[in-house]
Amino acid sequence: MQRRAAIAAGGYDENFVGAANGEETDLAFRLHDLGALIIHDPTAWLVHLRSPIGGCRIPRNNHWAEWEKTVSILLFLARHGPEIEQAAVRNLWATALRAGPLRRENVLLFWRQPYAWASVLYASFVAHKCAKRGVQSPFVECPRSANSD
Repeated sequence: MQRRAAIAAGGYDENFVGAANGEETDLAFRLHDLGALIIHDPTAWLVHLRSPIGGCRIPRNNHWAEWEKTVSILLFLARHGPEIEQAAVRNLWATALRAGPLRRENVLLFWRQPYAWASVLYASFVAHKCAKRGVQSPFVECPRSANSD
């Protein structure tokens, strides 16, 4: 990706927190809106360096607040839900619920359910607020950030 194109689209949105699910797809949608051509290269590869500690797959994943585990998925839905197929919207909602109240530890420790569901509601509120506010980035605001509804 050319740096100029990413900056013109507003860069990565700092509203995506936690595992930041959807941040790269959000940027791709904004690049597409600016007329950028995105080409899939099936020969490209990436090596993820494994850290001895940290990351998204820590058992019990307690280093993020409960609402942060779903807010990025819900932000992507708030911003791009009307543009994508309904099956994808359902899959994203299912992913958000599996990351929150239907996550294994919340199901096994059933007394956490009220807090987990309240966290999804709070994350939804935060996501809609961030979607209306637009892209938060040190770079120039992109045209999509003005589109709040």
